[in-house]
Amino acid sequence: MFCTTHTHSPRIAPTQPRSAPAKAAQAEFSQNPQDKVVLEPGTYTVQGLKSGDVGPAVDKARLNEALEPNADGNFIFEQGTPGFHAANAFSAVARTIKFFEEGTGMNISWAFKKPQLDVNPDAGEMLNAYYQRGEGSVNFFHSTDPKTTQVVHSGDSGEVVSHEVGHAILDAFRPAYLMNWRADAGAFHESFGDMLALVMSVQDDRVLARVVEQTGGDMTKPNMAANLGEELGVTINNTSGKNRTGGDYTRTAINSFKWADPKSLENNPEDPNQLGSEVHNYSRLWTGAFYDVFTGLVNENRAAGMEPAQAIREASNEGLRMLGRLVKASPRFDFTYKDMAKAFVASDRDNGGKHVDLITQVYKNREILPADFSPSSLPPTQNGSRSLTDEAAAVQKDLVPLVGDFGNFSGALVEVPRDVDSARFANDDSDVRADMKHLIDSGRILYTEPHQRLNDKDLIDKNGNPYIGVLRWKDGQPVIERNVIVA
Repeated sequence: MFCTTHTHSPRIAPTQPRSAPAKAAQAEFSQNPQDKVVLEPGTYTVQGLKSGDVGPAVDKARLNEALEPNADGNFIFEQGTPGFHAANAFSAVARTIKFFEEGTGMNISWAFKKPQLDVNPDAGEMLNAYYQRGEGSVNFFHSTDPKTTQVVHSGDSGEVVSHEVGHAILDAFRPAYLMNWRADAGAFHESFGDMLALVMSVQDDRVLARVVEQTGGDMTKPNMAANLGEELGVTINNTSGKNRTGGDYTRTAINSFKWADPKSLENNPEDPNQLGSEVHNYSRLWTGAFYDVFTGLVNENRAAGMEPAQAIREASNEGLRMLGRLVKASPRFDFTYKDMAKAFVASDRDNGGKHVDLITQVYKNREILPADFSPSSLPPTQNGSRSLTDEAAAVQKDLVPLVGDFGNFSGALVEVPRDVDSARFANDDSDVRADMKHLIDSGRILYTEPHQRLNDKDLIDKNGNPYIGVLRWKDGQPVIERNVIVA
């Protein structure tokens, strides 16, 4: 997520006693698919429930905090209590994983090589949330809104939770993206979380009803599904004393941004209506384009005679399937938005082609694809015989030296991904150096001294955004590594 303040981010380790086993394989959990600014919490039934090392668990996620069920075996707690924070974060993680796997038919095998994603519902004071590959965890925090004096918990928002799980899911299938230095790759990672949160949100009956009430089926109108992280966004703006986000949200999918080379953009402009190269900022371009496709799906469903609620729900289901097909067809290493847009078109064309014209027109309108682009110019989608779950084993690291004037970073070696099958660099050396120059000039690479020890909080800047990379010293040689904390 995008944030403005950071004060403390402790490393979390399971230290609490094992919770009592659940009485049944399923239980009701407190859950808010949005957040309390726009919707009162409800409940969600977590299936496949079991006892984890510390708290309740499912096959692919576990709560890293002790949480005892109520007398009836359920985990329903009053809003604002520690039990609610834990129940909401864990159940939203479990729900997102289940929705993705069932909706796409894709089996998640985590990039961090553990069977379960750890859920830390309140990891300290910070106006943010993040996925940490190194520890295999999603981490949520709390902060006090200086205007309302209310304590805000990022894990209380189902949208924020789905966004962070989206990072973990994309990392499972395309681990090289978190070794990539191009702004497009980092921004697509952020957009993937937002897109998943969007299609997840309208699966909830109460959210769907409110969206229909707000839009009447016209998805160009502002609505709670398009606006991500309302409570967090309000707190960001109140903390900064100005409208940093553009409205009462962290980001909105309703925008009119058009493509611009991220190297030509300011990192994070003061004006929220101006596109920047910072990955959360630049992600809004791709998310806006995907939302245009989603809106087109709703319109097609309405034209076919569906009522607004059914049209939106079916567009959500199809939108998720499209995301799954895109992941399968997506570039494995280095890419631009243009490359990803071509993969999006090809992924639909090779699966019936029902939405090829819609996708093509949207991405032309956004100037991500050129006006003369034709879907027929694309070869069939293919990523070799390797399965998606074999991706991590196929990624190795190579080093590109920073030759030229890079200030304190001159002479450092930059880690880049290499495909073991092709025995070649995934990025051109000159592209890597150009990307590094822009990142260094924008303050997105953390410089360290020899023997300097770092913890997680050092890898996050004063505005709460994780650095893109960090210079570490290995046998006396400065090496720039990609930061695998993504917010």
